[in-house]
Amino acid sequence: MRKNTTKTLFSITFLLAFTFSLAGCQLPNDQTTKHPNDQTPDSLYTEAAGKPHHRPIPEGEGAIEDGTLLFQRFTSLIQDEQLYRDVTLDRDAVCQRLAIDRHTLNQLLNTYADGLSLPAYINKVRLDIARTMMDGHPDMTLTDIAAAVGFSLQNLRLQFKKRYGITPTESRQEK
Repeated sequence: MRKNTTKTLFSITFLLAFTFSLAGCQLPNDQTTKHPNDQTPDSLYTEAAGKPHHRPIPEGEGAIEDGTLLFQRFTSLIQDEQLYRDVTLDRDAVCQRLAIDRHTLNQLLNTYADGLSLPAYINKVRLDIARTMMDGHPDMTLTDIAAAVGFSLQNLRLQFKKRYGITPTESRQEK
């Protein structure tokens, strides 16, 4: 019976944390208030206040939808808000913005990003955008493109060759 109670409590805690993240609310120590319609006792917030939420990627029925939503938030953060351009971007900053812990971020990347590490995923996004810019803006210099996506010119060349087998200059000459 204790195991079922623990599992139920864990499920309720997960659902609350996930609901808060979707509603854009954070726990009291984050200096925001809970959602006005939230009837959850304040004591539940106090226990977890100030700690990152460990949100295991759920398994079973509904798991794909929940994990997919979290991954969509992650990709939106990286791509739509253009965090890929930040050369100082690190795992802790991403975790803080998503209100999750490092383990959950790693689990998310393993499940939905083919097991890529955070730096590898960000480099993939940067390269995809750089290639699109190279094709769509042939008048832009490689230095400008590199800077626009968060790479140095040298790193753009290195990463581009590593992924595509040719340098950015060679890619442009093929077009």
